[in-house]
Amino acid sequence: MIFASVSYRRALLLGLLSLTVGLLEYVVKYFKTDQNFDALIWNMTHFHMNYFDFGFIKRGLAGSVLAPLMRALEDGGQGEYLLMFGYDIALSVLFMALVLAVLYRARRAGFWPLLAVLLIAPTGFMQLGFDLGRYDHLNLILVVLALICVGRQRPLLAGLLLFVAVLNHEAVVVYGIPVVLAYAWITDQKDHATPRRHTNLLLTGILPILAAGLILGFGRADIDPALILPENVSLASSVWSREIIQPSLFLRKFHYLILLFYTVMPYLFLRWFYAANTLKTDLLFLAPFATLAMFALGVDYARWTALILFSCICVIALRFRDGHENTDIFAPTYRKLLLLAYVLPLGPIGITHPLPYLFALLGV
Repeated sequence: MIFASVSYRRALLLGLLSLTVGLLEYVVKYFKTDQNFDALIWNMTHFHMNYFDFGFIKRGLAGSVLAPLMRALEDGGQGEYLLMFGYDIALSVLFMALVLAVLYRARRAGFWPLLAVLLIAPTGFMQLGFDLGRYDHLNLILVVLALICVGRQRPLLAGLLLFVAVLNHEAVVVYGIPVVLAYAWITDQKDHATPRRHTNLLLTGILPILAAGLILGFGRADIDPALILPENVSLASSVWSREIIQPSLFLRKFHYLILLFYTVMPYLFLRWFYAANTLKTDLLFLAPFATLAMFALGVDYARWTALILFSCICVIALRFRDGHENTDIFAPTYRKLLLLAYVLPLGPIGITHPLPYLFALLGV
């Protein structure tokens, strides 16, 4: 219950602290490696991909917007990394402020466990810092804004936001857009005027579907980026030439058990919430399960668990907005224990291997 009386301002300060903990990995590596940012070369490649140099490609939007600034800086130099840090940290702080504002505005009885999850769990705000420079962070904001637009009967604006999100990073098609479209469908069902049935769904979905089609058909680079980019920023060039489905990454058995735990728990939170409020299984409940497709599409297994949490919390927050409560879903002792295990501040969940801080301390 320690989070039950936390104000919005204090929650945001705790979120900033959590974000800082996630960033520690790169601060330590910076001073251990002759002050370079080699640990982030993969993400830096993305910032060099733009429409001007490569034509229309997937994930080319942010690089195109930032291209004038990037070209004024040394390739792979500290200036570029500082630009990436500033851009991404600003987005992460904005995302935290937005999500907390939404939760506090729709504050319902028993919402504090979700607050604890966001503030201290490995899959919460801590992961934002550890996943520094990832395009997902802009998309998290765009998805939340799109949901707000749908709720305010602005489906076309929601669709435009999702169109931008797909161009920014196509993975949003799996973890974000299904929730928005499910919510648009539900808002259509609430409108009993037959001529307007499915209007919200159609207006919300048409632009992101168009963007996804463009990415699928024309998103690959015609020329291997590694042939054009300087070697010190080309590590992720294969992203623009590889197949959609990535081969499995073989981890140790205990890694898979940890990943299974962090994958299943958000779905349990969602199921318990629906059961406590006697809500029937609907498209909004099912939408977050689309995120499971990420495990076939890429090997960033730990990262996917954080996106699963995001999708599930979006659904619960929407149900908060409808007036439903979160009371007593953690009443049984076993649920309290599972929640406690989930929110243990063991460091960020990681990218591919889970809980890197914990296993670095253990020397495993």
